Amino acid sequence: MICRPTGRPSLKPQGDADGVVEFATRCEMSAVKEEVRQMADALPEDATWDDVMEQVYLKQVVSAGLKASAEGRKRPVSEVRKSYGLQG
Repeated sequence: MICRPTGRPSLKPQGDADGVVEFATRCEMSAVKEEVRQMADALPEDATWDDVMEQVYLKQVVSAGLKASAEGRKRPVSEVRKSYGLQG
């Protein structure tokens, strides 16, 4: 997703570091809202609140796992299986 200014005037002077943070935060919020819209569009017409919560939960879990992996926080499957007492 490409982040575009919202068109709302900023109270911060241009070039101010806080203004950059404010823009980045608005951009992040826009990205989240867009993902929520896409999730809602993908749900069937008879979706329940439980269906919505399941999709949000799955998104959070997958995002957290991808972030952990990118940060190098991962273990081989064999090591995980061993820690649970499972065979090879």
